[in-house]
Amino acid sequence: MRDLGIPAVALGLIVGAGGLPALPAALLAGRVIRRSGIGPTLIATATLGGGAALLLPLAGGPAPVVFALLLASRIQALCAVG
Repeated sequence: MRDLGIPAVALGLIVGAGGLPALPAALLAGRVIRRSGIGPTLIATATLGGGAALLLPLAGGPAPVVFALLLASRIQALCAVG
């Protein structure tokens, strides 16, 4: 947090908001697997999760940019896993 220059409250909001896509992702998971198959679904989630990790090194600069990138990374990672 100190290196990125964001307050603890912002980090708490990022972690809390990151859980929002978990319920819709869980509800859609079965439908996606039935439609696409387990293999393509696993490949897609691994790709999306990797994309989320690529946003983390970009998190630098002004606090709003850091906040937006960390939040986007968290939400994308949870959508990929869900």
